[in-house]
Amino acid sequence: MHNIILKILERANVLILILGIFLVIAGASKGLTFGKFSFLIAENSWRLFTSSLGVLFLAVFFILLFKGDTPERRKGRGGNRSFIGQWDRQAFHDRFELAQEICMISVSNYGLLNSDLTGAFKKILQNGGKYRCIYLNPECDALSMVAFRSTDIEQDINHLKDQYRMTINTLRQFAKLRVHKENVQVRLTDYLNGYVLTILDSKLPNAVAYITVNGFGHHYSERPSLTIYKEHDPERFKFFEETFENLWDSSEKDEVEI
Repeated sequence: MHNIILKILERANVLILILGIFLVIAGASKGLTFGKFSFLIAENSWRLFTSSLGVLFLAVFFILLFKGDTPERRKGRGGNRSFIGQWDRQAFHDRFELAQEICMISVSNYGLLNSDLTGAFKKILQNGGKYRCIYLNPECDALSMVAFRSTDIEQDINHLKDQYRMTINTLRQFAKLRVHKENVQVRLTDYLNGYVLTILDSKLPNAVAYITVNGFGHHYSERPSLTIYKEHDPERFKFFEETFENLWDSSEKDEVEI
C-alpha cells in the first residue's frame, strides 16, 4: 500500500508539471489549439491570471520534488537507489538490535563489541542468533597498511594487534551465551578489504548491508557509508553478499577457535 501511494503521488507530480507548463504557455500565447479543441484567452487580465496560475503549479511541483526526495523515500521507491552519506549510527543500531544473523568483514571490531550494542549482541546470541566475522590476520603484512592509512593511536601496529586480541577474548566471553557452537565463527584473511562490511540477516527479505569506506588519514566518523536494502536493490546487495561468502570460503583453513 505504501508503494502504491508513493506511485500515485509521483504521477500527481507529473500531472502538476504538465498542467503548469500548459497554463504558462496558454497565458503567454493567448491560448492553445489542439485539433478541434481550442483554449483561447482574449483578455490580458485572464492571460496574466492563467500564466500566474501556471507558475504556481510549477512552483508546487518543484517544492514537492525537492522536499519529498529524502533518503527514506528513495529507499521506498526501490529500483537501484541506495543512500550514500555519513555514517548513520542510530539507524544502524536500531536495525542491529533486530538482527538474527550478523556477517562482518573488518580489521577487528573491538569497538562494536564493546559499545552500547553489547547488550543487543548478547541478546542475539542468547536467542539463537548467528555471528560470522572475517578479521584481518594480525600477523600478515597488510596490517602495516592499516596502520599507515589510519589516524591517532591506530597508527600503532602494536595497538592494532592488541585490539584483535581483545576482540577474540571478548567474543569468547560472549560465545558462552550462544545456543550452538557454530553460532559464533571467526576466520582470518591476509586480504585487506577496502571497506568495513556488515550484513544483517542476509537470507531474509529485509536484509540490509552497511558498507563504510576506509579512506586514508580519516577518522571512522568522517568516512562515507553506503546502505543497501536487499528488498529494494537486490543486485547490488547480492554483490556484497557474494563478496562476504567468497572471502569466507577462501578463509576456511584459517578459522579461529572461539
